[in-house]
Amino acid sequence: MTTRYLGQFVVTGILLGSIACSVSPTAPEIDQELARQAEDELKSVAGQWWGLAQAGAVSLVFTLTQAADGRVQGNGTMKEIGLAAVPIAIGGTYNRPNLSLTFTAIYQGREVAGTVVATNGAFGGTTGTLRLGAGNDTTSLTLSLGRGTPPQPSLGGRITDAVTGAPVAGATVSVQGRSVLSSTTGHYGFNPNLTDGRFDVSVTHPAYVDLVRTVDIVPFALTDFKLQPR
Repeated sequence: MTTRYLGQFVVTGILLGSIACSVSPTAPEIDQELARQAEDELKSVAGQWWGLAQAGAVSLVFTLTQAADGRVQGNGTMKEIGLAAVPIAIGGTYNRPNLSLTFTAIYQGREVAGTVVATNGAFGGTTGTLRLGAGNDTTSLTLSLGRGTPPQPSLGGRITDAVTGAPVAGATVSVQGRSVLSSTTGHYGFNPNLTDGRFDVSVTHPAYVDLVRTVDIVPFALTDFKLQPR
């Protein structure tokens, strides 16, 4: 799965395209195939995973293997926005549909212990809790998990007039040496493949005061801008 959430309509489209027959599949046949795929999806958590917490400020990428008794182990990396990724070692259990993981890492010179408690669901993202602890310091973050290739950093949002709230069309939004124009509805968006981290984003328009703001570039980042008229 290469997207954060894979809707059933996408799965249905793939199913329809993969059934080679002279007549269209019936609704019961589609339901049966979807049920079979869901069952396969829930049998094992082995494979590549990614996770995003704190609006993408903390990211995880890891690979799991699963034993017959449900024990899980693996390794990967954890990264906080603006800092280097650190390796993590993972252990845990998968008692369908409950996925419990523990991992350890050395982060900024301190040993960090983490736990992930989530429910594995078919055809979609998994939401759980990431609990991090280092010494007496602990924090709990909502974690979104997905299977497959991790999403790339991106940026999108809407530009409006700070006085009237009307959309601003034709504004130039620039970051990392790339620029896009806002649409007639004020929306803008960069394709993925940006570099993650904190970067200055500039917004310019002949009728408005130039604006520069530091933004966290992470997967699915959304940032709106309000421009002051000149």
